[in-house]
Amino acid sequence: MKQTQSLVLFLSVAVVSLFGCFEDEADENPAIVTTAPCGSVSASPQAVSTDVTDPTPFAIGELVGGRLEEDTAHYWVVDVTPGLYHIVLDSARVDGADRNVGVHLRDGDTVSGARIFFVNEIAPDLRASAFLEVDTEGELLLSLEPLFTDEDYQMMLVENGEPVPSPRFTACPSILPLEAPSATTIQLAEDGEEGERQWYSLSLPAGTFDVTVNAARADGESNNIIVALNAVYGFGETSGIERVVRASEVDSAITLSGEIVTTEPTDLFLVLDNGHDPLDVEFEITPR
Repeated sequence: MKQTQSLVLFLSVAVVSLFGCFEDEADENPAIVTTAPCGSVSASPQAVSTDVTDPTPFAIGELVGGRLEEDTAHYWVVDVTPGLYHIVLDSARVDGADRNVGVHLRDGDTVSGARIFFVNEIAPDLRASAFLEVDTEGELLLSLEPLFTDEDYQMMLVENGEPVPSPRFTACPSILPLEAPSATTIQLAEDGEEGERQWYSLSLPAGTFDVTVNAARADGESNNIIVALNAVYGFGETSGIERVVRASEVDSAITLSGEIVTTEPTDLFLVLDNGHDPLDVEFEITPR
């Protein structure tokens, strides 16, 4: 790839939509979300650049990344042709704390570049995406800055409809397959410990599905129960999470009811999350 030294030679893109929220797309430019298993693409050994006049080149479909330190920026450049693209990014706090994590991705330099996304979550990590339209062939300059603290990130630009490893690129959670109708049981570890959270992959036809969650404290005592079941759509974007059920109650066991509504056949993830002491959980999904 030819290195471009003048910022004015880099092209600009139109951000059509953010974070997997594609329902308002024009019919002639539909966003096609295709996922691949987490870990199915290896990370590139490309070194990052902190010099805006010498950004690191990468290719469409190549997984790149690095460690963003406070008050620094990374610069990447990619050759693109007119068309539709998804840019997807994972970022995680280096310290692993469940506090603010956030990144600012721009089309261009960090001073005058147009915002692609500016995302902030209270979590150890996040996934963000944007749906882009490119009108002109050329080189696309991307700049990336952390919002709060040192973060490790991975990023990929793909053509519309090409598969993206999900719900993360390489930091793969435990994911179990699930069908509907079905019932499943699991013991969730204490909040903050390995096993506090379980992901499920699920394909649903169009329709309404009733969800019932029975959660009981593993010690049988009447004390705090904090549990949630969330639906995650698209590529697994953090901002696309929808709550199915959640409760924070004092009891030895509780029952929660919710629903999932799909307007078309949909692939999604469900995330069962424990917020306190160990729990024995059973949940069931049935079509209405």
